[in-house]
Amino acid sequence: MDNGKYKPPVPLKTARIVPGGSNGVDSSKKDAPLPRSRSLNWQIPEVLGLSKPTDPNFMDSGLCAQTDPEVFFPEKGGSNLAAKRICKKCDIAKSCLASALARKETHGIWGGLSERERDRLIKEAERRLSREAAEPSAD
Repeated sequence: MDNGKYKPPVPLKTARIVPGGSNGVDSSKKDAPLPRSRSLNWQIPEVLGLSKPTDPNFMDSGLCAQTDPEVFFPEKGGSNLAAKRICKKCDIAKSCLASALARKETHGIWGGLSERERDRLIKEAERRLSREAAEPSAD
């Protein structure tokens, strides 16, 4: 927070520390590394018609960069409507969602979807990928 403007953490390198959360990350470290098991799988968003962001710093231009991050990480049982409204107006929401799906993000609102909503999309994408892998190729 150099100039008073919130800059979101780089999602591919750091984890979001959820206050009081049980995310398995040491909350005493501001930008804790992601657990090693979280590898990127760009097939998941691609099978759903979402493309990989071309700019690695795409989040800098998101409306979330101008908003209190707590809005996107509500307490358990809290409302996520404010975050979803912001995402709905954001130009990079599809890139944000694609990135969250590729890393199987487990916390917060990303691209306008909650953890449960993203989980449903991931399961659907994995079913499609399984069907495609099982089909004989036309070669």
